[in-house]
Amino acid sequence: MKLIADSGSTKTEWCLLNGEEPATYHTQGVSPYFRDLEQITAIFRDELLPQLPAGTAVHAVHFYGTGCASPVNADKVLKALQAVFSQAACEVQHDLMGAARGLCGRAPV
Repeated sequence: MKLIADSGSTKTEWCLLNGEEPATYHTQGVSPYFRDLEQITAIFRDELLPQLPAGTAVHAVHFYGTGCASPVNADKVLKALQAVFSQAACEVQHDLMGAARGLCGRAPV
């Protein structure tokens, strides 16, 4: 299954794609400017994981978030994702990349 996140400072919307109807979940925002690695990891572990259906095997996580254009901030979020989703391929990009991919996919414009 694939998990896609659109994150701002105040809220994060998650979409789980499992081959059926997509399911959405919400957690508080993840801004690496204002949260440290432990706080971000706790949000993923304590807020997101309990919402996912039991036995969910996430194979890929695509996280698009505010502040993630900075390599230092993106790395912080990536480490938190890898701590919680250790079996998944994880990608962290700026939220503008998420908007672009939502509009254009991966095709050049």
